[in-house]
Amino acid sequence: MATNGGYVHGLPTESSSQALPFNMQNDKEKSDTVIKEVPLGTPNSEKPKALSVPAMPSYRRSMELSRPKQKQKPLPLDRFHRAWKDQAALVRGMAITLLTGIPFIIFFLVARYALPAHLTIGPKELGATIFELSKWLFCAWGSFWILLWCGRILAAFLSWVCSMSRSLAGFKRLARTLTLRMVLLLWAAVCYNMVGRVFHHALGANIAKDTATVYNWVNELKRAFKFLMIAFAIIFGQGIVLELASVQYVQGWMGPRSQRAFDELETIKKLQHLVDPHVSAETLGIVRKVCRVLFLPIDSNDLYYQISNGGGDNEMWSAYANKIWNSIARGKQALTRFHIDQQLRDMHRDTSHAQDLFTQLDESCDGNVTQDELEKLVQRIGLQLNVRAQAQRGINSLLRKLEAILCIVMVGIILFLYIQFFAKGAAHDLGTFWTGLTGLSFAFSGVLLEFTNSCVFVFGKHPYDVGDYIETKGKKLIVNKIFLTHTNFEEVGDPDERGIVAQISHAALTAEVIVNWTRTMEAVIEKRRNEMREEERRAMEEAEREARAKEEDRDLILLKTARLRSAEDRS
Repeated sequence: MATNGGYVHGLPTESSSQALPFNMQNDKEKSDTVIKEVPLGTPNSEKPKALSVPAMPSYRRSMELSRPKQKQKPLPLDRFHRAWKDQAALVRGMAITLLTGIPFIIFFLVARYALPAHLTIGPKELGATIFELSKWLFCAWGSFWILLWCGRILAAFLSWVCSMSRSLAGFKRLARTLTLRMVLLLWAAVCYNMVGRVFHHALGANIAKDTATVYNWVNELKRAFKFLMIAFAIIFGQGIVLELASVQYVQGWMGPRSQRAFDELETIKKLQHLVDPHVSAETLGIVRKVCRVLFLPIDSNDLYYQISNGGGDNEMWSAYANKIWNSIARGKQALTRFHIDQQLRDMHRDTSHAQDLFTQLDESCDGNVTQDELEKLVQRIGLQLNVRAQAQRGINSLLRKLEAILCIVMVGIILFLYIQFFAKGAAHDLGTFWTGLTGLSFAFSGVLLEFTNSCVFVFGKHPYDVGDYIETKGKKLIVNKIFLTHTNFEEVGDPDERGIVAQISHAALTAEVIVNWTRTMEAVIEKRRNEMREEERRAMEEAEREARAKEEDRDLILLKTARLRSAEDRS
């Protein structure tokens, strides 16, 4: 069969597959029969009996695919958005603060220097001037951003304190998520107080009562912020309840995983100390580090940052292990305890953890650390952090759905309070509204009961997490995604049913026996680790006891020798 440049009768062969566009190669790979190039002089017995032609794209389609794709020029707003995202969080926050304050500052300056001082807003009987309004708006803007920045700093400090203790690690997220709710509550209280201080002469209730034509908007403004204080207090309480449920949910089974992840984070920090030099205690070094953290964005391509946050795969973990090995080994085939100590000294780090780190690296217990042992340790750490991060993402997704439903309930409560205590003309319609709501509650009682039972099943019983391998109803399943009312599983038991996604409601799973094999294996591994730690502790205590006994025997021998010598000297 004749060929021409890798083609057989106008059809591409295997020798020309490298020249094909990517999509055409995929089409060729998907075909049932591959057209092979047959050299001249091949016997008929060795030639293929049949030649099936794969489906080829049209000529115009082939020419379009073969053309190199031109890189589209980003639009101006896209470039601005990319540059904005590359900035540090502190820089973006300061920019937003200044940009939002420009209108209030301009209004304050114009009212102070350009407009007459006696110019009022609203009825003249109130005496509320434009300058007082601009001053109140400027104070409201300034108080909001001051409270927000103080709240962010306090949340970061509390998160750092929680990260220093294993027992408080579950409350680390609590401080960050409640910051905005607390800031809104305090801001409403400050604005409520500022209305009374700035418009103190316009708060006379007698003006609104005695004169029917005067509308006291200052009183209404104060009542509005009083209502906002109550509303934000309810939202703040809802956030506390939700976050405490989150902490309890995490500590239900994520607690052991969090403890192990805490150990893994400590280990990977020690590994990072081998390649990351310590900042000196000098003032210039500390200032440089603080400025870098505050004003420079976090490098998303940093391997340590990605692995410590539960990201990455085997390729990334291997790359990080190679980075550490190349920094320490410098051509050596194996490392010893001396090399670990020397590397920590070169990085100006504390060498007290060198023995613990070397023990974790030396799995073979032969006194040498190889590159394979380092890579295995990094992969084990990355896998543990990845499993915990996946489970945590499933928990966060579930909690966000519960938060959306609770927000609807909170909005209903806030509207009820507004109608009852703040709306003057709607109070008489509250009885009719309450009667209709009572009837609807009886109609939806079954749905609410099922939803409550599902929430108790998910947050109270907490039988599994995302990624767990369980067995229930005679089926072996892997948890794919958890919702409030049901869970999506992937069947892995029967070979004919593998990959099938099954959706089972929580009401059907409430009375079923669920065997969680993932937790069982992790519990066995954790028990074995505790036993090994106990054995190591006992061995260390025994060694210390023997060393103490030898030292006491030596002291006794020295004492007896001294007594004999003193007796000989007397004689």
